[in-house]
Amino acid sequence: MNVANAQWQQTSLNSGNFDAIVINDGNIYAAADDLFLSTDYGNSWTSKGFPYLPGGINTFVIKGNNIILGTFYGVYLSTINDSNWTTGNTGLVGYPLYINSLFVKDSNIYLGSYGIYMSTNNGSNWIGLDTALLKYSDIDAFVVKDSIIFAGVSNEGGVYLSTNNGISWTNSSAGLNANSSSITSLAIFGNYIIAGTLNNGVFLSPNNGSSWIASYLQNVKVKTLLIYGNTIFAGCDGDGVLISNDGYNWAAINSGLDYPYVSSLGIAGGYLFAGTMYNGVWKRPLSEIGIYGIKDNFVDNNISIYPNPTKDNLTIETNANQEQRLEILNLFGQTVYTNSINKKAVVNTSAFANGVYILKIYSDKETIVRKFIKE
Repeated sequence: MNVANAQWQQTSLNSGNFDAIVINDGNIYAAADDLFLSTDYGNSWTSKGFPYLPGGINTFVIKGNNIILGTFYGVYLSTINDSNWTTGNTGLVGYPLYINSLFVKDSNIYLGSYGIYMSTNNGSNWIGLDTALLKYSDIDAFVVKDSIIFAGVSNEGGVYLSTNNGISWTNSSAGLNANSSSITSLAIFGNYIIAGTLNNGVFLSPNNGSSWIASYLQNVKVKTLLIYGNTIFAGCDGDGVLISNDGYNWAAINSGLDYPYVSSLGIAGGYLFAGTMYNGVWKRPLSEIGIYGIKDNFVDNNISIYPNPTKDNLTIETNANQEQRLEILNLFGQTVYTNSINKKAVVNTSAFANGVYILKIYSDKETIVRKFIKE
């Protein structure tokens, strides 16, 4: 795994287990045992006066002026201008009321616990959704794409989707085996749904969850995902922060991050913020991050690929002064073409199935990875 040149600095929040960071109107909210607010990009923090509870705050969302917190003991409510907290557990079933995830879609808030709930009044009341299917499932993540809601389930539960605002759910886990079906996080990256898993890195779905494909990031415990422009950030348990700009290839950016157990991420004011397990909140300038990965129609001093997309002949040119090995893989990781290249090669792709392909060029110093599209 490549390491980009980046440097982290710890903020004045230098202890505590920060499981959630939310950016709202440029302000940074970070949750541990209390909810903290920074209006100066992490230089200083103020408490929002949340009372201590064992286990602290697991997740939270901000909807308008309302703050909705999820804890081991249920939901707590306040506003961005207030430090008074009230409970919002009406309709929730079970004890303890361990809240794993919260998600806002349109005027509704969705809650993941032992099952899925929905609130239409900013968290004051909750309605159970399809409890027969997901009643005993730990729902750790939500995301929405093309009006479809996706829910990630821990304990090897995989991914479920709903096309009717959560009224009913169907399993959508094809391609996720037992080692990769405990879902911790979900995100949307272009046409892809990205799933972070508890034990086996990142998986991608190009078809709204009909099937899932493994990235090259495996055997890593992914806790959280964040999309910023053309870059994907992954916060990991033991592997710090990783970045990618294609979802398949990843690089670590952990220089200066003394405690690489990252539970939450956020971006504000040109800084990337990372909430860690028991070691507070860290930040570093985005300008210091070397973005690593694949770009469409990529042309640089090392390699050029054209035309991209291609229908038949794909030309690859490099400036290397030695022969290199060329390999092309489909998104299932299967090698569909191998050959050597000496500055230039032309590959006839007319027999390739339409879709996205990964191109690798190997030398004794590096491996260059790019992608292209066959139409």
